[in-house]
Amino acid sequence: TETVDMFAALKDTPQAVILGAPGSGKSTLARYLAYAFALGRGQEITGMAGDMLPIIVPLGRFAADRKNKGAAYCFTDYLQDSFRGPGRDAPASFFDHYLDRGDCLVCFDGLDEVSELGQRADVAGIVQTFVHDHPRNRYLVTSRLAGYQGFTLEEQEFPHLTLCDYDDEQ
Repeated sequence: TETVDMFAALKDTPQAVILGAPGSGKSTLARYLAYAFALGRGQEITGMAGDMLPIIVPLGRFAADRKNKGAAYCFTDYLQDSFRGPGRDAPASFFDHYLDRGDCLVCFDGLDEVSELGQRADVAGIVQTFVHDHPRNRYLVTSRLAGYQGFTLEEQEFPHLTLCDYDDEQ
């Protein structure tokens, strides 16, 4: 293993798993990336090429919704449900349009937060299938190290990066 700058590691990696200890900044990194791209400054701030629609999927919430709504409930259903609200209705094809074009940065946050072990394995498989179905986008999956054991995504497809402790400047 070697220590590298996270943005340098992500720059040319279309998908990655970000692992770390509790409180190490996994979700903060996902939110920071989403914020940078939402501002239209993603390439400037991170070095990742292109304008992308940032999407964060909290996997614990997705799994709970899927448990209540049934096995046919998918990520695009979750995104559409999450986006609905007063003055926020989007066409049903909104997310599919951007995902099909390959214009998204999708952050699947907190695989370890899927509480039931069988459900966690199921969600990991759904992530893998979703990435295969929409291969032109960029993907991050975050998880605590302990909650990731036994539910690994293919390391050849998803390089695994572990967050180090931040220094004062970072």
